Amino acid sequence: MHPLLEVKNISSSYGNKLAINDVSVNLEKGEIGCLLGPSGCGKTTLLRTIAGFKDIVSGDILIEGRRVAAEAFSVSPEERGVGMVFQDYALFPHLNVQENVAFGLKHMKRSEKKRRVGDLLSVIGLEQVKHKYPHELSGGEQQRIALARSLAPRPRLLLLDEPFSNLDVNMRELLSMEVRKIIKQQNTTGLVVTHNQHEAFAMADKIGVISCGRMLQWDSAYNLYHRPCGSMVASFVGEGVLLPGRVLDDHLVECGLAVLKGRFSSSCPVGAMTDILIRPEDVVHEDESPLRAVVVHKTFRGPNIIYTLCLSSGDAVLALFPSHYRHEIGEEIGIRPEVKDIVLFKRDHEELRRPQEVNPKSMLHNESECHYNV
Repeated sequence: MHPLLEVKNISSSYGNKLAINDVSVNLEKGEIGCLLGPSGCGKTTLLRTIAGFKDIVSGDILIEGRRVAAEAFSVSPEERGVGMVFQDYALFPHLNVQENVAFGLKHMKRSEKKRRVGDLLSVIGLEQVKHKYPHELSGGEQQRIALARSLAPRPRLLLLDEPFSNLDVNMRELLSMEVRKIIKQQNTTGLVVTHNQHEAFAMADKIGVISCGRMLQWDSAYNLYHRPCGSMVASFVGEGVLLPGRVLDDHLVECGLAVLKGRFSSSCPVGAMTDILIRPEDVVHEDESPLRAVVVHKTFRGPNIIYTLCLSSGDAVLALFPSHYRHEIGEEIGIRPEVKDIVLFKRDHEELRRPQEVNPKSMLHNESECHYNV
């Protein structure tokens, strides 16, 4: 059995500049993948090559084992069995909801078309607005109608380009879960482009982190967060800092936070100098702990507060505590590390950026210096 989608070492360019470089992706039937990265990294270009709107200069793209793109070869978009939901939804303003959903079903008999449209409107929960026009709908309703229209012809692969970018934060989180449910119900394979990691976590079975046209890591959300392949992935997925450290043995590493014991993400020889990823949840509040730190910045997040803490070593770490722990700037508090999976990178890796050494008093005068994200 072939994967439903195979992208093999493809590159694509605009003029002399490579937009994507030697990228590979694969999705099994029914899986949902996500391309995650900052603006301009090549996510949408990759999506457009899969859809057939952009040629590739090398590599291969296969859908259900059938080659649809290679160097100097391209199957037209309409022959690839691919549906696409655009960032602006691209609904036809002169057609009502049911006419929009039915737009790609010209090959069907009227009775079949009516049944398919009715089924999809029921799935997305918008049967009651079938006679309305796009301008009469909310952003969330328009997004779901665009999804239904793309699903109507039963595409083998559904591509979604920043589908929630026009919605507010609460609606984005809600719809990302709804869209996943709908795609799974229709037994469709999906690939989503986003720069929002929370959307990616909510929707995807596999996530690819892209930077400067290259795929850094194609993996599960869990592995991206807990086993990033490099500091660039670690910096884009979640929050944290890199602390300089030294390997003591196969399970012990020393850094400014403490001597940490746990499973290493990669093997390093004894005595090797490393940089250790410390996430906010790795630092636990404990009043009686002999390990002390000074609060230099804090951000209220409702149920939690994220603190920037200065250690006696001069390093800074982030800590996420329940918001009923209310500590003031300049206060010294007790903390305890709780790190079981130790993510570390060799110090000589060219991607690494070490946090600067900091002084608690100087940090108090300039809180912006307190953020030492990876």
